[in-house]
Amino acid sequence: MLTAMIFLAFCTNILLTAGVAYDSRYRAYNALKIAAIDQTKEVLYSMEKEKNDGSTEIIEEHKQ
Repeated sequence: MLTAMIFLAFCTNILLTAGVAYDSRYRAYNALKIAAIDQTKEVLYSMEKEKNDGSTEIIEEHKQ
C-alpha cells in the first residue's frame, strides 16, 4: 500500500511539472506573438508616416 501511494505521488509530481512547463512555454509563445504583432504595427506606422511626410515635401516643392 505504501509503495502504491509513493508511486502515485511520484506520478502526480511528474504530471504537475509537465503542466507547469507547458503553461510557461505557452505563455512565452503568446508573449512573443504579441511582441511580433506590436513590432509589425510600429513598422507599418513608421512607413505610413514616412510616406505621408514624403508626399507633403513633394507638394511643397510643386508650390514653389
